[in-house]
Amino acid sequence: MSNKHKFFALCVVVVVVFVGTTFLLQRQDCYSQWSSSGMRVEWGPFRECQLEISPGRWIPAKAYRQLP
Repeated sequence: MSNKHKFFALCVVVVVVFVGTTFLLQRQDCYSQWSSSGMRVEWGPFRECQLEISPGRWIPAKAYRQLP
């Protein structure tokens, strides 16, 4: 394996670890922020944090405002 291939492989591993860690932290933040709300919560890498405000109706968590 040449040095170019080793460097490329290392770059790919670093990017995969970075992206995976970012997704994991975002998912964890979503669930910890909304777990006590009483609503169902889901997170996906392309959908981000979603709240089920009524059966089958999901909205982005950043669009939901809870009044006191």
